[in-house]
Amino acid sequence: MTPAPDAPPAPRPPNLPDAQGARAPLRLGAVVPAAGLSSRMGALKPALALGGSTVLECAVACLREAGAVDVVVVTGREADAVAALARRAGARPVHNPRYAEGMFGSVVTGVGALGPEVDAFFVLPADTPLVRPATCHAVAAALAAGDADWAVPYFAGRRGHPPVIRARFIPAILGHDGGGGLRAVLEAPGVAVAEVPVPDAAVLMDLDEPGDYQQAVALAARRHVPLPGEVDMLWALAGTPEATRAHCRAVGRAAATLARALNARLGTPERPEPLDPALAEAGGLLHDLAKGQKRHEAEGGRLLAAWGFAALAPLVAAHRDLELAPGAAIRERELVFLADKLVRGQEPVSVARRYDEKIAQWGHEPEVRRKIEARKARALAVAARVRELLGPGAPELLDIVRGGRP
Repeated sequence: MTPAPDAPPAPRPPNLPDAQGARAPLRLGAVVPAAGLSSRMGALKPALALGGSTVLECAVACLREAGAVDVVVVTGREADAVAALARRAGARPVHNPRYAEGMFGSVVTGVGALGPEVDAFFVLPADTPLVRPATCHAVAAALAAGDADWAVPYFAGRRGHPPVIRARFIPAILGHDGGGGLRAVLEAPGVAVAEVPVPDAAVLMDLDEPGDYQQAVALAARRHVPLPGEVDMLWALAGTPEATRAHCRAVGRAAATLARALNARLGTPERPEPLDPALAEAGGLLHDLAKGQKRHEAEGGRLLAAWGFAALAPLVAAHRDLELAPGAAIRERELVFLADKLVRGQEPVSVARRYDEKIAQWGHEPEVRRKIEARKARALAVAARVRELLGPGAPELLDIVRGGRP
C-alpha cells in the first residue's frame, strides 16, 4: 500500500471548488503522531498488520497519495521500529522524548519539524489508518479554495481526521501550553473552520483496543465497497432524489440476489470464480447516483472514482447499456445492468416488458424505436446468459429477484 515518492494525488472529488483555479494549490505537509503507549491494544499499534501493509504505512500512504510532500512521523515507544516503518513508507521520523505525556507533545514535535515550504499540513494519528486519499484531497481542496483557517472532514454528524491546518498556525501551536490540546488552538475565538462532508466512515475510526483493530482488518478487506452510511453520504452529495434512492435499494437487492444464486453454482465449468454479492449490491445502490444529470451513468461512475470507489465506477458507468460478447463472463457489472432492467421503480418486471413499455412511449419515431429495440436485444442476451449459467431447473429470473425482496 506504500506509494512511490512521486505518486500522483487522488482525483479531485466532486462538488468542491477547484484548488487549481484562482488560487495556487497548497503545498502540503503532514504530521503523523505514532508515539503512543499502545497500552490498551497490548501491542505496538503502528506495526500491526493491515491491508497487506502495516497500520503506520497505511496512514502514510494515504497522505502521500493525497499530495503531502513532507510527511513527518513522530515516534515514541519503540522508536527504532516505528522509525524504520516510517522510512519504508517514505516519511521522515522524528522522536518525541516526552511521548508519555500525551499526544499534543507529539503534535508539537511533528509540527516543529515541518519544512518551511509547507503552506498547510494534515494531522493524522497513526491509529486512524484507513482514511481514503480522496477524503484528504477533498479537505485540502476546500481549504485552498476558501478563506478558512483549517478544514476538517465531516461524516455522520461528526468531525473526523485528518484536519488540514494553514501553516500560519504553527507559531500558535508551538507556543501553546498544552491545555485542551490542539483543539484549543483551532477553536480559539476568530478561527474559521470549513467542515467538508465526505463519504468516508474511516475518518471517525480510532484503533484503541483489540476489537477496534479487528474491525479495521475487516474494513480494510472491503474498502472497495461503501458502508451503508457512506452510501447515504454519496447520495446526499450527489443530490440523489428519494424516489431514486428507493429504486436503487431495490436494484441493489436484486443484483445481490442474482450474485448469490450464481454463486450456488460454483464448482461447475460455467462458474469457476465466485461473484461478490456485496459489490453487486453496492453497484445497484449507486447505479443512479447522478440521475437527472446528463449521461448520468457516466457521471455517476466519475463521481465514485473521484471519491475513491474505483471498483464501483465501471459497474455504474455501464448500467444503462452494455453488450455481452459471446462466451464472455458474467460479473458484477452485468448483474447490476440486468438488475436495473428487472426492477421498475421498486417492483420486479420482466426485461421484455421493461423495454416494450419504452417502445410504446417513445417508439413512434423510427430511429428512437430502432435504438430501444437494439438495447432490448442486448439486455435479453445478458438475461439469457444468466439463465444459462443458473442451469436447468433454476427459477425464473423474476422469481429469483422476488425472492430477494424484504
